[in-house]
Amino acid sequence: MKFKVNSSILLKSLNKVNSVVPAKTPLPILENILFDLKADVLTLSATDLEVSMTTTVMVTGSQDGKVAVPAKRLIDTLKALPETSLAFDINDLNQITFSTDRGTYKLSGENGEEFPSTPDLETGYAISISSKQLARMINHTLFAVSTDELRQAMMGVLFQINFDEFKTVATDGHRLVAFSYKAFSSEENKNFIIPSKALNILLKNIDGPETPITIDEKFVSFKFEEGTLTSRLIKENYPNYEAVIPNENNRNMVINNHDLKAGVKRVSLFANSSTHQIRFAMGEEPLKIFAEDFDQGRSATENIPSLFTGESLEIGFNANYIQDILDHIETDEVRFEFSGPTRASVVLPAAQEENENILMLVMPVRINS
Repeated sequence: MKFKVNSSILLKSLNKVNSVVPAKTPLPILENILFDLKADVLTLSATDLEVSMTTTVMVTGSQDGKVAVPAKRLIDTLKALPETSLAFDINDLNQITFSTDRGTYKLSGENGEEFPSTPDLETGYAISISSKQLARMINHTLFAVSTDELRQAMMGVLFQINFDEFKTVATDGHRLVAFSYKAFSSEENKNFIIPSKALNILLKNIDGPETPITIDEKFVSFKFEEGTLTSRLIKENYPNYEAVIPNENNRNMVINNHDLKAGVKRVSLFANSSTHQIRFAMGEEPLKIFAEDFDQGRSATENIPSLFTGESLEIGFNANYIQDILDHIETDEVRFEFSGPTRASVVLPAAQEENENILMLVMPVRINS
């Protein structure tokens, strides 16, 4: 294999696929990035066997070939070089030599034919969605994904594609987000779960006005202008999240989002460092937020103006979960709906964007006596 390429252009593309390369793996070949040269198109591929990514780089090729290149060593070297022209020469023993006008560098690669192939989704079901809308939906749900490996289904985001709706859902059992987008149409209904790692990588690479998506029984792929991200789906049954959303909420509170976030942040500094418990007390008076830690002899109380309707209520929350939810609501005012001190509370933007419906839910915690 022989080709020439600008170092900065190559480094930019390597950094894209390197996000997939595992830090530790029992399969040494996965620590490499596959170089596959055909004419003047160099395809770079990386995988951890769950998530795969490919991208292409235009080069000046003189001899086609395929080799697996040590990712970290090559990237670290290119970062240390000034922008320059690189000439690559890889022999039949997978020995890699790349040269600049300042020096020559040698690496030992591996046989490119032994590198795991990227799944082929040519026969999968294809749809397309606005790249901006897809990124928005993922950003608003990904924070609520579980990290509990015993609950595999909840370690990803549920994608629900219906005939006239695209929905993303995430929950960790303490909070839940369901984001519906109505300006969408599909010829089929599809439900599938995408791991959080793949979605974090996707957010860094979404480009272009539209993102084509292809789904089959085991994998999903997202197409970019210069590459593809492919992920294995989580083949578990997602919990029936709709069952935990209370339908009869006879208490409502509308409050300024900024004021509430600031108040929760201040009061939570005085909460128990293990439980992070704060309390909301609502009635005819403004919302009262308070926290206390008996062991440390500290407490804090704040009153925040709010509009509350319904019977008086005192309810406890984990302050971190409240902060996370408020951080992902963009409206100046936020609406809380309560049914009781032991049932989930619904949190909504005071006004929904056109063609969108965002519903967030947070579970209460038992108030310490």
